[in-house]
Amino acid sequence: MNFDAVPHAVFTLPQIASIGMTEAHASQSHEILVGQAQYADTAQSDVRMESQGFAKAIVDKGTERILGFHIIGPDAALLIQEVVQVVTQKASYKAIIEAMHIFPALTELIPETFSRLEEKTKP
Repeated sequence: MNFDAVPHAVFTLPQIASIGMTEAHASQSHEILVGQAQYADTAQSDVRMESQGFAKAIVDKGTERILGFHIIGPDAALLIQEVVQVVTQKASYKAIIEAMHIFPALTELIPETFSRLEEKTKP
């Protein structure tokens, strides 16, 4: 069993879903890229009138593998599944960016988060 690929969710309002490391934990042993996006950055948030919520990605700079991904907002437990598949396959985050996503759908949040990756230096 690959325990790095075990997702979890908290079914509160809003939902919380996560897989892998936090930014603080990942930065201790990796050079990382971090990206964040808001639910409001998707067209679906206007349709659903749900602009509250965000996602955060933590990626290893050298391998481009996803070290962690965290979502707080509506349907977070469903949205994390796309990331779980890529983590399980030990693939690059680019597998998500290169895949076509339905528009307008809340799933746009995931590639949008990865498209905003920036290098983070150790504190």
